[in-house]
Amino acid sequence: MIINTEKIENILNYEITTYSNIQNCILSKKEALIKGDIEALQKIDNEILIYEQEIAKIEAERNNIKGSFQRMTLGEVVDKLQKIDKQQAERILEKKEKIKEISKNIKKYNEVNTELIKHAIKLVENSISSIIGAFVPETKSYNSYGKSSKNTANTMISSVIKNA
Repeated sequence: MIINTEKIENILNYEITTYSNIQNCILSKKEALIKGDIEALQKIDNEILIYEQEIAKIEAERNNIKGSFQRMTLGEVVDKLQKIDKQQAERILEKKEKIKEISKNIKKYNEVNTELIKHAIKLVENSISSIIGAFVPETKSYNSYGKSSKNTANTMISSVIKNA
Protein backbone atom coordinates (compact mmCIF):
# COMPACT_ATOMS: atom_id res chain seq x y z
CA MET A 1 0.00 0.00 0.00
CA ILE A 2 1.38 3.40 -1.03
CA ILE A 3 0.44 6.29 1.19
CA ASN A 4 0.40 9.75 -0.37
CA THR A 5 1.72 11.58 2.67
CA GLU A 6 2.42 14.79 0.80
CA LYS A 7 -1.30 15.21 0.09
CA ILE A 8 -2.15 14.39 3.68
CA GLU A 9 0.37 16.94 4.97
CA ASN A 10 -0.96 19.62 2.62
CA ILE A 11 -4.52 18.99 3.75
CA LEU A 12 -3.48 19.03 7.41
CA ASN A 13 -1.58 22.30 6.89
CA TYR A 14 -4.67 23.83 5.28
CA GLU A 15 -6.80 22.50 8.13
CA ILE A 16 -4.44 24.01 10.72
CA THR A 17 -4.56 27.37 8.95
CA THR A 18 -8.34 27.34 8.73
CA TYR A 19 -8.83 26.31 12.36
CA SER A 20 -6.31 28.99 13.41
CA ASN A 21 -8.36 31.55 11.50
CA ILE A 22 -11.51 30.38 13.30
CA GLN A 23 -9.66 30.65 16.63
CA ASN A 24 -8.62 34.22 15.81
CA CYS A 25 -12.20 35.08 14.85
CA ILE A 26 -13.49 33.71 18.14
CA LEU A 27 -10.95 35.78 20.07
CA SER A 28 -12.05 38.84 18.11
CA LYS A 29 -15.64 37.90 18.90
CA LYS A 30 -14.82 37.99 22.61
CA GLU A 31 -13.49 41.53 22.28
CA ALA A 32 -16.55 42.58 20.28
CA LEU A 33 -18.83 41.07 22.93
CA ILE A 34 -17.03 42.95 25.68
CA LYS A 35 -17.29 46.22 23.73
CA GLY A 36 -20.89 45.51 22.68
CA ASP A 37 -20.00 46.05 19.01
CA ILE A 38 -22.90 44.43 17.15
CA GLU A 39 -21.57 45.25 13.67
CA ALA A 40 -18.23 43.61 14.44
CA LEU A 41 -20.06 40.55 15.83
CA GLN A 42 -22.03 40.18 12.60
CA LYS A 43 -18.89 40.49 10.50
CA ILE A 44 -17.03 37.95 12.65
CA ASP A 45 -19.94 35.50 12.54
CA ASN A 46 -19.97 35.73 8.74
CA GLU A 47 -16.22 35.06 8.64
CA ILE A 48 -16.66 32.03 10.90
CA LEU A 49 -19.36 30.67 8.57
CA ILE A 50 -16.99 30.99 5.62
CA TYR A 51 -14.26 29.13 7.52
CA GLU A 52 -16.75 26.42 8.51
CA GLN A 53 -17.50 25.91 4.82
CA GLU A 54 -13.77 25.59 4.20
CA ILE A 55 -13.54 22.96 6.95
CA ALA A 56 -16.34 21.00 5.27
CA LYS A 57 -14.38 21.07 1.99
CA ILE A 58 -11.22 19.96 3.79
CA GLU A 59 -13.06 17.05 5.42
CA ALA A 60 -14.41 15.96 2.04
CA GLU A 61 -10.91 16.09 0.60
CA ARG A 62 -9.53 14.12 3.55
CA ASN A 63 -12.23 11.50 3.08
CA ASN A 64 -11.33 11.18 -0.60
CA ILE A 65 -7.72 10.51 0.32
CA LYS A 66 -8.67 8.26 3.20
CA GLY A 67 -10.81 6.23 0.79
CA SER A 68 -7.59 4.83 -0.57
CA PHE A 69 -6.58 3.91 3.00
CA GLN A 70 -9.54 1.60 3.48
CA ARG A 71 -11.29 3.77 6.07
CA MET A 72 -8.32 4.15 8.41
CA THR A 73 -8.22 6.93 10.98
CA LEU A 74 -5.39 9.43 10.87
CA GLY A 75 -3.88 7.68 13.89
CA GLU A 76 -3.90 4.37 12.03
CA VAL A 77 -2.27 6.01 9.02
CA VAL A 78 0.46 7.36 11.31
CA ASP A 79 0.94 3.89 12.81
CA LYS A 80 1.41 2.38 9.34
CA LEU A 81 3.73 5.22 8.36
CA GLN A 82 5.92 4.58 11.42
CA LYS A 83 7.01 1.35 9.74
CA ILE A 84 7.76 3.06 6.41
CA ASP A 85 9.04 6.57 7.20
CA LYS A 86 9.29 7.65 10.82
CA GLN A 87 10.06 11.30 9.99
CA GLN A 88 6.94 11.72 7.89
CA ALA A 89 4.89 9.91 10.50
CA GLU A 90 6.22 12.30 13.14
CA ARG A 91 5.38 15.36 11.02
CA ILE A 92 1.83 14.13 10.45
CA LEU A 93 1.45 13.31 14.14
CA GLU A 94 2.62 16.84 15.07
CA LYS A 95 0.05 18.33 12.70
CA LYS A 96 -2.66 16.11 14.17
CA GLU A 97 -1.73 17.27 17.69
CA LYS A 98 -1.70 20.91 16.56
CA ILE A 99 -5.24 20.53 15.20
CA LYS A 100 -6.31 18.94 18.49
CA GLU A 101 -4.79 21.81 20.48
CA ILE A 102 -6.46 24.48 18.34
CA SER A 103 -9.79 22.65 18.61
CA LYS A 104 -9.54 22.62 22.42
CA ASN A 105 -8.77 26.35 22.40
CA ILE A 106 -11.75 27.04 20.14
CA LYS A 107 -14.01 25.12 22.49
CA LYS A 108 -12.65 26.99 25.52
CA TYR A 109 -13.00 30.41 23.88
CA ASN A 110 -16.54 29.56 22.74
CA GLU A 111 -17.46 28.70 26.32
CA VAL A 112 -16.14 32.08 27.51
CA ASN A 113 -18.11 33.84 24.77
CA THR A 114 -21.25 31.93 25.76
CA GLU A 115 -20.82 33.11 29.35
CA LEU A 116 -20.34 36.69 28.16
CA ILE A 117 -23.55 36.46 26.15
CA LYS A 118 -25.43 35.01 29.14
CA HIS A 119 -24.12 37.83 31.31
CA ALA A 120 -25.18 40.43 28.74
CA ILE A 121 -28.68 38.95 28.66
CA LYS A 122 -28.84 39.10 32.45
CA LEU A 123 -27.75 42.75 32.40
CA VAL A 124 -30.44 43.59 29.85
CA GLU A 125 -33.08 41.76 31.90
CA ASN A 126 -32.03 43.62 35.06
CA SER A 127 -32.04 46.94 33.20
CA ILE A 128 -35.53 46.29 31.87
CA SER A 129 -36.71 45.33 35.35
CA SER A 130 -35.26 48.56 36.73
CA ILE A 131 -36.94 50.64 34.03
CA ILE A 132 -40.27 48.91 34.57
CA GLY A 133 -39.87 49.32 38.33
CA ALA A 134 -39.43 53.06 37.89
CA PHE A 135 -42.77 53.39 36.07
CA VAL A 136 -44.84 51.02 38.18
CA PRO A 137 -46.20 52.61 41.33
CA GLU A 138 -44.88 51.13 44.53
CA THR A 139 -47.50 48.98 46.15
CA LYS A 140 -47.60 47.62 49.60
CA SER A 141 -48.21 44.01 50.26
CA TYR A 142 -48.73 42.25 53.52
CA ASN A 143 -46.92 39.19 54.76
CA SER A 144 -48.47 36.32 56.71
CA TYR A 145 -48.15 38.31 59.96
CA GLY A 146 -50.19 41.21 58.59
CA LYS A 147 -47.19 43.50 58.44
CA SER A 148 -46.48 45.69 55.47
CA SER A 149 -43.56 44.71 53.24
CA LYS A 150 -42.17 46.61 50.28
CA ASN A 151 -42.15 44.91 46.92
CA THR A 152 -38.52 45.33 45.88
CA ALA A 153 -36.81 43.66 42.99
CA ASN A 154 -33.15 42.77 42.96
CA THR A 155 -31.76 45.35 40.54
CA MET A 156 -28.08 44.95 41.26
CA ILE A 157 -26.02 45.03 38.09
CA SER A 158 -22.50 43.62 38.08
CA SER A 159 -19.67 43.47 35.57
CA VAL A 160 -17.76 40.62 33.98
CA ILE A 161 -14.30 42.07 34.33
CA LYS A 162 -12.86 38.88 35.80
CA ASN A 163 -14.02 36.83 32.76
CA ALA A 164 -12.84 39.34 30.20
